[in-house]
Amino acid sequence: MPSTPAKPKMKNNWKKLSSRTVFKNPYYQIRRDYVIKPNGTKGFYDVIIRHPSVFIVAVNKKREACLIELYRYTNQINSLEIPAGNSEGQPPLVAAKKELLEETGAVKQ
Repeated sequence: MPSTPAKPKMKNNWKKLSSRTVFKNPYYQIRRDYVIKPNGTKGFYDVIIRHPSVFIVAVNKKREACLIELYRYTNQINSLEIPAGNSEGQPPLVAAKKELLEETGAVKQ
């Protein structure tokens, strides 16, 4: 069987000239980079930095999934979702169990 040729590496055509934090809170920070873009123009590129998010699908013995209803301000609607949240630097499984407990009162068995 013939081998598949390796994909060529993409070239980084961006150049960072400077960088600074423009906003920071316990949940995320925004870094603003002054860059030269691939087309040669200079401009700003904002980067949101945050801990990874975790999601947990909790299913009971009847194979029913646990959903929560949240009001989402950005969309101005109520939304049915699985429990989720910011890992806050914790290992993913620890953070997911914490979110499940905080949002539903349920404990993973």
